[in-house]
Amino acid sequence: MPSAIAAAIADLVAAAVKERGINVANAAALLTDGADTKHPLISQWNSAQRFFLQWTHLDRNPDAGRSLPTDDEVRTNIRVVEDVIDVRTAVFFENLSAVEDILNIANATATEETE
Repeated sequence: MPSAIAAAIADLVAAAVKERGINVANAAALLTDGADTKHPLISQWNSAQRFFLQWTHLDRNPDAGRSLPTDDEVRTNIRVVEDVIDVRTAVFFENLSAVEDILNIANATATEETE
């Protein structure tokens, strides 16, 4: 019986390690557009994520007696998220602008040919 319990615990640990690896790889892909899991932005992102997650379910530990975060703490963590969104969406909008330029050229050429 103890070996079955040990095996179940080992399986849980392996699953947790695998999930953590997947989460870190996903964060690296999102934040660095690559697989650099050691990039400094990863730890900054994880810190902001943990900050918000601890306030997501206030009912989980109602007797903890913790103080609400300060406005500065909230702003600092929101800034991390905003910076990531700004960087990631900037590439999208640059690409969108390039596609619109190509479409304008193609449409202008097509219009000239039909006239």
